Amino acid sequence: MDGDEPMSTGEPGSGRLDHVALQVGDFDDRLALLQQLGMAVLRVGALSADPTRRIAMLSDERGFKLEIVESHCDGLAHVAFEVADVDAATAAPPSQLHVQRPPYRLAAGKADSAMLADDAGLTVQFVHYDPDSPDRT
Repeated sequence: MDGDEPMSTGEPGSGRLDHVALQVGDFDDRLALLQQLGMAVLRVGALSADPTRRIAMLSDERGFKLEIVESHCDGLAHVAFEVADVDAATAAPPSQLHVQRPPYRLAAGKADSAMLADDAGLTVQFVHYDPDSPDRT
């Protein structure tokens, strides 16, 4: 493994933590604050599921990524794991997870993605980036 590929323990849904996404009520304010705290903006765009809402992917100097999603309230949006194969991970997820949105293409992020959730409401994203994705750190 060359360090660019997601770690895997052999299970299709296993991978490394890629980012945490937060819903934010005041997108511009939160984006400015996170930049003042030292985070760099990797990309700002529209949410693929709702193009009227903005998203931003940010990273700190160590490579930790935080995504903010414009919303009517503040809170956890999802926890994302980078996987080697989104289709395979989605086809055989951990038994607690159920597919909310089957694999789809994130054109702006140059990545494949799927959204899953457990019965308690935790949303998990499986993501696999193209080598030239702006969201890779």
